[in-house]
Amino acid sequence: MRSRWAWAASVLLAMGLSSPASADAEPIVAVTVTNVQPAQGDIYAALYDQRGFSDPVARMRVPATGDAVQFQFTAPGPGRYAIRLFHDLDADAVMDVGIIGMPLEPVGFSNDASIQFGPPSFEASAFAVSQEGAAVTIALH
Repeated sequence: MRSRWAWAASVLLAMGLSSPASADAEPIVAVTVTNVQPAQGDIYAALYDQRGFSDPVARMRVPATGDAVQFQFTAPGPGRYAIRLFHDLDADAVMDVGIIGMPLEPVGFSNDASIQFGPPSFEASAFAVSQEGAAVTIALH
């Protein structure tokens, strides 16, 4: 009887059925934020899906502890996503803006989409996330 269970377990392991949760796992988006100067305050980041920059699907706050900061988002599934973030230098949980609405604290967008006469569009910032996940590097400006 014992050898049947050992055989069944080895077949399941060989078929990859021993951990069905891994096949259904949500993709991970690994984010690296560069140009973090100075190493103080927090990085606030939001992950958006194809609906655009209206309502994030995930949010993150991480301490700005060095000139590069790393963290991960869990995406709801494969698809097109975009990230926008800011470096909250004074740790007041608010992005400081000037009189005409330009950010006074460093900001960044996926694809390093640039700010010209306002924030970049979702399309300029969008990147693909497969079931295996994605890796994104964003420089603060």
